[in-house]
Parts: sequence; structure tokens; C-alpha cells
Amino acid sequence: MTKIEKVGSFESKITVYVVVCWVLAACGGLMFGYDIGISGAKCLHVLSHSFIIPILFYFYELSLGNLKRAFEDDGGVTAMDDFLIKFFPAVYQRKLRAKEDNYCKYDNQYLQLFTSSLYLAALVSSFAASKMCSKLGRKPTIFVASAFFLCGSLLSAAAQRIWMIILARVLLGVGVGFGNEAVPLFLSEIAPVQHRGAVNILFQLFITIGILFANLVNYGASKIHPWGWRLSLGLASLPAAFLFVGSVVIIETPTSLVERNQESQGLSTLKKIRGVEDVDAEFEQIKMACEAAREGREEETASPSLRPDVHKPDCIGAILLVHLKGSNSLDEGLAGLVVVLVCLFVMSFAWSWGPLGWLIPSETFPLEIRTSGFACAVSSNMLFTFIIAQAFLSMMCHMRAFIFFFFAAWIVVMGCSCYSCCPRQKMCRLMPWLRGCGSSTRSGRDSWMIMMVKKA
Repeated sequence: MTKIEKVGSFESKITVYVVVCWVLAACGGLMFGYDIGISGAKCLHVLSHSFIIPILFYFYELSLGNLKRAFEDDGGVTAMDDFLIKFFPAVYQRKLRAKEDNYCKYDNQYLQLFTSSLYLAALVSSFAASKMCSKLGRKPTIFVASAFFLCGSLLSAAAQRIWMIILARVLLGVGVGFGNEAVPLFLSEIAPVQHRGAVNILFQLFITIGILFANLVNYGASKIHPWGWRLSLGLASLPAAFLFVGSVVIIETPTSLVERNQESQGLSTLKKIRGVEDVDAEFEQIKMACEAAREGREEETASPSLRPDVHKPDCIGAILLVHLKGSNSLDEGLAGLVVVLVCLFVMSFAWSWGPLGWLIPSETFPLEIRTSGFACAVSSNMLFTFIIAQAFLSMMCHMRAFIFFFFAAWIVVMGCSCYSCCPRQKMCRLMPWLRGCGSSTRSGRDSWMIMMVKKA
């Protein structure tokens, strides 16, 4: 890890320290992913997140008509009887008495609120995180994220009343809001240009790893009575602890330091993370980028960065509409086909909307409003995740297989909007150490966008 790489006039090498910084910061994704897996939110997020391993078994069971087993084996603490008895006894009684139905078994607004309340808290807190990122930097924001999440995980494990479990979810949501705001920005700004995409994808990768780890924990904890659910929720403190330690070990990004007029520290930090002494050219470009951003000048060209894959949810809906009714099941051949289609859909997401949904917002906005702009992206993500998590089971109960056509239509809207509106920054002034700079003028649409972000 000592080979010097050169991009244009910028030199860098991958050091052990900078790799440690990447991995520790990416634990913010591990923290987020573990909560999604442990709370049972993965089945609610199947159409908005790239979680391959957790959802395959769920959809296979759903396709075979055994929704009860799908939720109990892979539904997180919200499917554990001991948890339901303590906090949601009405849901537990309904579960015992309810007529078997492939689509409506767990349709309950309060149970869905347990999951979705986290995203509402994350939505609000992302704006506070934006201010903190701008005023204090990325590193202390990551520290606050880990502290909130650690407190929330410990409180949820010790909860004795419903208000305690909801308060714990709010604390977890604040941690997620701060972490999802600061971590992708940190990863983008600390990585060398030639590795920026790969480093930023670590966040999405760690989300998926967190969900896989949560699945394994759920499997074991579901067999421990009556406190297995406490173990599942309490172990969320592990990724939070990793991020907490990481927030002490990692270094602030040069961009943030220069942006806050700490140029000497920015220069020494850049030398440390690049592993070379000759960083003057890159540092001057960072200074120019900060100045240009303050003046509202950047160059960008429009490019379709994300491509939707409409056919997978459309095909899934067609199969389930024709073959899966309220109480019957698919034959194993069709069930396997549904799993393959889900796999293809999620794989398509994994190399497009998943990582680029974090990467593009972190690079689209000039430095002057980057944290505010990224907060808009994070809050939008949390808002729609909240809506989906709160409504998905009820929608599935009433719409049944048509729900897949519903989401397929929204993928069309997403793709068309991205094709026509999403700018791809060439970064000549915004982040001028990137390769491939071109020249164009900023459109009135993008000027309006920046004006709106400033107002936000």
C-alpha cells in the first residue's frame, strides 16, 4: 500500500491509516443496516433498498403462500412473540386469531409506526446535522451520530414501557440522520479521485452487511425466550461503538477545514491522507474550489447517471396477480422465478440507485451549500422511506399484487426525472481535483435549485 499513484498533477498513495478511516467511517452504514434488519424493516424496504440476501428468503416464502413463516423467520423483533406480547399485545392476539392471508397478516399501523418512526426522526435531524457539518465539520457530526445511536440501542434493549421503546427509536433515528448526512460526505471528500466511487460505495456495502448480520442475530435470538428481542436490539450498540471509536480515530476532511478557513490544518491533513508531501497542486485546487463555490460558480453538464429497470417489479406483479391469491400458494417453479426477478431487480439497484443515491448528492452541490443540499437528499430519502415503511403492509393488504405495478410506475417516473433533470458535475470548480472536467454554463433550472437549497 505504498505505491504512489498520479492523476494529472495530483499524487497520492493508499496508506493503512486512510483505509482505516474509510472502514471506520463506513460503520455508519453498518449501524443503519443493522437497525433495518433487526427491526424487521427489510421486507418493507424491498423496493427502495438494495438488500439482496435478506429479502430473497422472504419473497420465496411469500410466493409459496407462507407469509407467517416469512415474517417469523426474517421479520426482526416485530415478529417475535415475546416482543409483541410486551409492547403490542393486540397485534399478538390478532396474529393468533387472524384468518390466514397471504397479504394482510401483519397489517397494523402501530406496528408499522415502530419501524417508520425512526425515519421520521432521521428526516428532521438531518437538517440539524447539515448545520453541524458546516459549522463544526464532518468528524464531530459522525461522533454525535454514534452517541445518539448508542444511547438509543441501549435504551431499546432495556425498555419496559411502550414510551421507552418509541423514545429509543427516536434516538436511533437522530443517530441515523446525523450519520447518513456526514458519512457519505466524509468518504467522498477524503478519497483520492481515482478511488472516490469505490470508497463511497463502502457506505452502501456496509448497510447490506449490517442487514445480513442482523438476520443472523435474529435467527439465534428468536429461539431465546423471553428476552431474545432484547439481545437483538442491544447488539445494535456494537456498530454504534465501532463508529464511536472511529469518530475519534478518523481525521477531519481537508475540504471541511479549508471551507472553515483552517488552511494550515487542511494542508497537513491532505498530506497525511494522501501519504505524500507534494500536495500543493491539489491543495490549491481545493482552495480555488472553496472560493469559487462561495461565489456561486461551477461548471456542470447534464448526464443520465441512473437507469431504471422497470420490468422486474412489473413481471413480479404479473406473476403474483395471476397465480397468488389470498390463501393459496405458488408452485415451486413460479416461486423460484419470482426470486430470480427480485434478484435481478435488486442487482440493478445495487449498481445504480443504491450507491449513486449517496454519491451524486455529495458531489452535486458547491461547497457553500453542499451540506444543506445533501441534507435535502438525506431528508427526502428518509421521508419516502418513512412513507413506504408506514404504508407498505397496509398497501399490500389492499392492493395485493397490484402493489408491484404501483412501484414499477414510480420507477418510470424516477428514471425519466433523472434523465431530464439530474446534473452530473464535471467538478472543474466545485471539486476541481476530479478528472474529466468539461465546460458548460449553469442553466436557470440549476440556479433555481441552488437558490432553493440556500433558503432551506
